[in-house]
Amino acid sequence: MSDKPPPIFLCDGYVVGEFKDGYPESSGDFRYMPYRGPGNYRLGIKMRDDGSAVCSFTNASDKYSMLITACPKYGVLRASELTREK
Repeated sequence: MSDKPPPIFLCDGYVVGEFKDGYPESSGDFRYMPYRGPGNYRLGIKMRDDGSAVCSFTNASDKYSMLITACPKYGVLRASELTREK
């Protein structure tokens, strides 16, 4: 059994889901497993109201943010502006 936490990402501090293919390394489309709860709900509301949403994740000790701009199909999100936070 692994002690490594799952590769999750957040919206407004709430878990949205888990990356299916590991953490993203660049902008583009990525597969994820959505979690039911306030994070996925907030992502949906921001996408509906603003057309995009800022999400974040931590890989090892590095923190990243990304702009989610589309959901081309269920379980896939399109991210742009993937940046490592300082």
